[in-house]
Amino acid sequence: MALWIQRHRALVREGWQDTYMSQTGRRQQEGQPRPQALRDAITVEIIYSVFAGAFVAALIYFLVAGPALLWSLGSRIETALFISAATASALGFTIQVSYILLKLRTALKERSERP
Repeated sequence: MALWIQRHRALVREGWQDTYMSQTGRRQQEGQPRPQALRDAITVEIIYSVFAGAFVAALIYFLVAGPALLWSLGSRIETALFISAATASALGFTIQVSYILLKLRTALKERSERP
């Protein structure tokens, strides 16, 4: 599985136009559907970003809510920590997913503009 992900991530980095040319012998024209390999690479990046975001969200949640889980604090403090943890983890998830997908978008633009 990890090799499959690495192959598809390399496809995005190294350029799908080159792969398309080597498979078909011609460059893809504007308006044509994307090759299957590129669609697979995009799907892998999306799934990777969601899992990475979920990991970051869980890490943030347990870091913020950890004291409330470990020690007996006042109910108001525990409630505040849990609400803060949920908010911070949602924000962390959103930032992580956005960061990865924006990197993908930039890589795809750079590769499509390459001659």
